[in-house]
Amino acid sequence: MGLFDKVASAAADKFNKEVQSLLIQGETLENIMQLFEDYIAFTNKRIIFVDRKFIGSSRAIVSIPYAKISEVGMTSGGFMKFSQELAVQVGSHRHEFKVYDPKETAEVYKALVAKIC
Repeated sequence: MGLFDKVASAAADKFNKEVQSLLIQGETLENIMQLFEDYIAFTNKRIIFVDRKFIGSSRAIVSIPYAKISEVGMTSGGFMKFSQELAVQVGSHRHEFKVYDPKETAEVYKALVAKIC
């Protein structure tokens, strides 16, 4: 049982085959969190962010090893704001992900903090 077991994710079934093709030897998938068209996969070694483009079939894939993460942040709500942001700092670059489920965002935030502390 991994740290992300509490996070319910229907995205796991939808994106599982694609994520499995991205895993390296000895790496196991712990959870997948769907964003809008994009998703974040959490493994025992890293975060895999897959950014799908609306037009065409292009996509960008970013891998972030947990050992390289220096900071994890979460912003929430505000008037007329329907999403939260999960932020991951790696060196001087900040990766920000818009998430639409506040409960899922909080659980992933806690799990990421546990992984880097």
